[in-house]
Amino acid sequence: MPSLTPHDINDRGNAIYKRKFKEIYEKEHLGKFLAIDVETEEGYLGDSPEQAIEAAQAQNINGFFHLVKIGSPGVFRVSFTRSRAHDGVLR
Repeated sequence: MPSLTPHDINDRGNAIYKRKFKEIYEKEHLGKFLAIDVETEEGYLGDSPEQAIEAAQAQNINGFFHLVKIGSPGVFRVSFTRSRAHDGVLR
C-alpha cells in the first residue's frame, strides 16, 4: 500500500467504522476502544486505547490504525502507524 498521511488514515478509518462497526458496536461495546486496521479493515476491541492498539499490532506490527472511542463522536479519534523506517517509533 502506498504511504498514507494521517488524513488518509483518518478518512479511511472513519469510513470503515461507519460501514462495518458503528451500528452494532455502539449498541454492544459503548465506551470501549476500537483500533481499525485501515489496510485489512479488521477491528480490535480494548477497554483502553493501549489494549486496542496492542491487539491490533499483535496481528499487524506495521499496520496503519485508526482508533475510536465507541460512542464518542469526535471526542477521541487518533490515527497512526509505526514508522516503517524506524521500527518502534510511533508517528
